[in-house]
This record gives sequence, structure tokens and C-alpha cells, in this order.
Amino acid sequence: MTNEEDCRSPNLEWLRANGANYPGQWVALDGGELLASGPVFEDVAIRAKRMRPSKQLFIARCEPADAEPFAGW
Repeated sequence: MTNEEDCRSPNLEWLRANGANYPGQWVALDGGELLASGPVFEDVAIRAKRMRPSKQLFIARCEPADAEPFAGW
């Protein structure tokens, strides 16, 4: 496992365990800790960066359970 994977693992675990509680929301995480959430990416990123200005944060969108899968373009 690389250092990057080490950093992401707690965040991915948090998403698996808690993502369903934030349908349609963006979440900003650091080491498996929720820093900010909301419907607008920019707002979430700004709030999270205020909390952890020197960190590279993990930000993801939590899809609703009934959302169609997205395969990309």
C-alpha cells in the first residue's frame, strides 16, 4: 500500500459507512473525519480549507441510493 492509499483508506471507509446519510451532498474528509458537507462543492471546499488550511483534502459527492450509475463520457 502506498502513502497515498494510506491517506485515502480512512476516507473511503468513512464514505462506505456514512455516505448514504449525505445523499446528493459533497463531503470533505481528512483521515476519516468529516470536515464539511453541503450541496455546493465550492462552499464545502472553502469551509474545509478553513479548518485544515495546509492539508490536501478528500472531497467526494455522495450519490443517493436510487441514483443511476454514472459511467463517464
